[in-house]
Amino acid sequence: MKRRLGVPEGELSRMRFLSRIVQQYPGWIIAVVLLTTAFFAYGALHLTFATDVQSFFPENDPRLVSFKDISDTFGYAEYVLAVVSADDVFTVPVIEALDGLTRELERVPGVASVRSLTNVEHVRGTAWGIEVARLMEALPRTEEEVAAFRERVLGSDSVAERFVSEDERHTIILVQLGANVDRDATVRALRDVVRRYSDRLEVRLTGGPALVQELNDLVRGDLARLTVPVIVVIIAVLYFSFRSAAGVLLPLASVGISVVWAMGLMGYLGVSVSQLGSAIPVVLTSIGSAYGIHVLRRFDEEWRKTHDSRRAAEQTVRSVGVAVIMSGLTTVVGFLANVFTSIVRLREFGLFMALGVLVALLVSLLFIPAVLVITRSRRAPAEAAGVAGKGGAQALAGTGGKARRQQGGAGGLPGVTAASSRPGMLERLGRWVTRHPAVPIAAGLAVAALSLTGFARLEVDNDYIRFFDKRSETRQAYQLVQQQFGGVETVQIVLEGDVLEPAALRAMEALQKELDTMPLLSGSMSVADLVKEVGRALNEDDPAYAVIPDTRPAVAQYLLLLSFAGDALLDQFLTPDQTMAKIEVSVATTSAKEREELLARIEELAHQYLDGFGRVVVTGVPFLMDRMAEMITSGQIQSLARSVLGVLVLLWIMVRSLGAALLCLVPILLTIVINFGVMGWADIKFDIVTALIASVVVGVGIDYSIHVYSRYREEVEAGRSAAEAVVVTLATTGRAVLLNAAAVATGLLVLLLSAFPPLRIFGALTALTMGVASAGAMTVLTALLVRIDQARQVRRTGAAAAR
Repeated sequence: MKRRLGVPEGELSRMRFLSRIVQQYPGWIIAVVLLTTAFFAYGALHLTFATDVQSFFPENDPRLVSFKDISDTFGYAEYVLAVVSADDVFTVPVIEALDGLTRELERVPGVASVRSLTNVEHVRGTAWGIEVARLMEALPRTEEEVAAFRERVLGSDSVAERFVSEDERHTIILVQLGANVDRDATVRALRDVVRRYSDRLEVRLTGGPALVQELNDLVRGDLARLTVPVIVVIIAVLYFSFRSAAGVLLPLASVGISVVWAMGLMGYLGVSVSQLGSAIPVVLTSIGSAYGIHVLRRFDEEWRKTHDSRRAAEQTVRSVGVAVIMSGLTTVVGFLANVFTSIVRLREFGLFMALGVLVALLVSLLFIPAVLVITRSRRAPAEAAGVAGKGGAQALAGTGGKARRQQGGAGGLPGVTAASSRPGMLERLGRWVTRHPAVPIAAGLAVAALSLTGFARLEVDNDYIRFFDKRSETRQAYQLVQQQFGGVETVQIVLEGDVLEPAALRAMEALQKELDTMPLLSGSMSVADLVKEVGRALNEDDPAYAVIPDTRPAVAQYLLLLSFAGDALLDQFLTPDQTMAKIEVSVATTSAKEREELLARIEELAHQYLDGFGRVVVTGVPFLMDRMAEMITSGQIQSLARSVLGVLVLLWIMVRSLGAALLCLVPILLTIVINFGVMGWADIKFDIVTALIASVVVGVGIDYSIHVYSRYREEVEAGRSAAEAVVVTLATTGRAVLLNAAAVATGLLVLLLSAFPPLRIFGALTALTMGVASAGAMTVLTALLVRIDQARQVRRTGAAAAR
């Protein structure tokens, strides 16, 4: 099979086919691309947003199924929590304002119930049995009345523990939302009510629905906030590279089209934008601009030779097309590796990034040359040549090799051009690498060894609250509830069976006592507590009677009285058919390691105490977070392995040499190790966002190795020695690699402006890895190529001497 630079003739024939399409049908290409872009732009208008924990799980995940089943049975387990802070909550002005706020929150559409100090109910005895009445019978008007109210609150352990902090400076309002309501709209309405009380109370909202609503708004804000800066950055890079309007607008158009197609397809398919999805435009713009740069530079070079736009476009697609496709496909493979993960949002990010890169690749190869065919054909040759010369003076790697080899270069080396006889920095780097190849190889090994020590410190953690800035009121309120009230999230333990049997209720009671003694757990509650409240109320509020009755009929009678009294809490802990009962306990930790150990112990105790009385199910948001940590650890390791293997196979197919493919992977593997080492030493957690970095490095960073190796092979096949080929490669392709890496890194650094701290870390680390990958390709890879050539020379010399 005929080959050119390691590329099979079949690939070249396909490039000739594409080049003829561009040459013959430029108008049709432009029309189809623009019409398709308009179609997808309409789809982008229908984008929705979803940032809740549940949206990260596949619908059939066992833990999600359990969580939804229990939520459907007992009502939504999460609340909006309004945290009220004051120097002392037991004062007339605070209680008066708290009462007014509670009443207004109750009137918000979409709210099912509101519970606060001013309307919380308790069970008390009457001459006819029991009744459920408000703890605050009337609004206190004097300090004496406030003191009496305070005594009643603190005398009720369940009320005091749930609604008042130990230092009496904080109280919470529990707002339960109705089923099938627009949660975001309801939370915004709650925020409006809270703002009206800002002059009277310090109130901050938190809890699951409030967190999700703020995250959704932050995602929308990120899409708007990051778009303009990344465009400005890419424009600056393009202008620096080309110094022409076409050099700026055409590559920018290619990435803009790819972003519109990717986001539009998400809109049509009903795929919601998550925290990760908000980064797609920035990452895609940063990565996708490189393909347009490659094509435009080669077109300018070909245009200067002939001043024939059609011939220039045809030759551009034929020559640079293979290299661009090789780079693009490896990037696509890197992102597609995430499609096999169990985490839905990672899967979506990988899929739509891969599609976006593929679109940017095709648009660069077809749309940009088509536009140039039409626009350049209408300009005078002299004028066009002058404009092209502004950008074409800096030819991209792998282009125009034959023309350059006809010129003398700096230091007398053919193929290296310079404005003066002094060698440039990259040429000097090339000469140094050829003289001392062992140094970059040894340095790479040393850095890898140091990084592995940091790798050992790496921890998996998917603390959901870290998506919020530390200055966020929602995060501050969340942490305040963690500290003062035992936590925002709860674990639900459900027993299905004969739950009214006194022995079953006593087992639940014993389990609760065990749970309440454990660190990080507090405020457990169940139907057993309600039964004991009835016993106490029926006996003049004597604590000695707060016990489980000895017979099942007595238990049933207590619950019947409670039902007649209208206690709304009963439905949250016991199903109407009285076959399922729930224990709920607050969890005050979000650390993955603490959570894993704690939840394992909760499950163990639940089965230990309750297994003899029926089926036991343990669920809750903490269990979903624990499951996500498991999926991140196992899934992303598998995704990384798939991306490395996929890129290796693709490279093997492209260059027809397993050894060469493995060599190209060396800088990437080194970069991955360094990235994880930096994360370990900097105490950056391995979470759902940073887990993406490795696949981005594999898919994008391999481009630098491809360009360096392809140019090196081109120079060797032209008759140069390995040392000469390395010098020429770095003096020419090296500059393009640095510009490409700088463009990608600078674009990704725009993520530092994101509202999400994990995305800021992702931007900074990915930018760092681009620098490491490009430096590794120009030093470690070229040093390995020189050493391999030296080894071959030694073997040849030995074989000749033996003969």
